[in-house]
This record gives sequence, C-alpha cells and structure tokens, in this order.
Amino acid sequence: MAVIVNAIVERRKRLADLKQEVAAVGTDLDALLKAAQIMGITVPDDVAFPPPSDRGSGVNRGGKPRGAISGAWRKVLASLLPTDSSHTLLDVRAAAEMHGITSEMGAVRDRVRKYGDLGYLKKTDDGRYSVTEEAVGRLNLNASKEDVPTAKELSDALAG
Repeated sequence: MAVIVNAIVERRKRLADLKQEVAAVGTDLDALLKAAQIMGITVPDDVAFPPPSDRGSGVNRGGKPRGAISGAWRKVLASLLPTDSSHTLLDVRAAAEMHGITSEMGAVRDRVRKYGDLGYLKKTDDGRYSVTEEAVGRLNLNASKEDVPTAKELSDALAG
C-alpha cells in the first residue's frame, strides 16, 4: 500500500514540475512571439496548428468524442463572436474568467492551440485568434450566446 501512495505522491510532484516547466516555456514563447511581431517577422501558422493529418483519431482514450467541450468553454467561445472579430490570448483568458474559469496563461494557450487543432479557432495574420464558422455550427454557439456578454462587454467590464 505504501508503494502505491509513494507512486502517487511522486507522480503528483512530477506533474506539478511539468506544469511549471510548461508555464515557463509558454512565457518564453510569448516573449519570442511579441519580439517577432515587433520586428515584423511572420511566424507560419503551421507551427502553432499542425495539419489535419497529424490530428489523430476521433475518440480520446477516455471515450469522450473528439471535439467535445464543456458548456463553460462554449460560452467563452460564444462571447468571442462574431467570427470576423479577433482576440489575443489575454482576451480569451479574460472571457474565461468572466465565465468562472480560472486558468494560467499556459493553460489558456494550450486550450487555444487545441481548439485550433479542432478547427474551432483560427489564427489571424496579426497573431490573434477568431472563432470559426465551423465552431459556430458544430458547437451551436449562437444558442450558447444567449445571456453571454460580448467580447466588447467583457473588455469594458474588465477596464471599468
């Protein structure tokens, strides 16, 4: 029994260490992307979102269908509509917080990357993100949008 407890403790510590490392790499990546933007360097989108052939199978190991997301994150995506608007990672994080989701920037970045892989978000030329028409249709975001503040309302609420 002690062996199992020790293994659990060890795995939890390793997971915490990996989360810290991911957060540090995310911070470094943000700095590099900002530097590239300031210098006018274009970073190809395929670096952030691999081509569809690399996306894997339709079902995760846990049996959850590929592309399924929580109701809270549906509301976050709905608040980022219309599809012709674009948002920074900070905007996405602020929208998540307005819907009761607290996440580190690294976790938000990972979520945005995952949603890009699923075709729910696309990266714009200026390095921002917008919700795709595919997401609106597959996730029924127009229905999720009821009683959801818009990105502008979220921005105003955070500023005021």
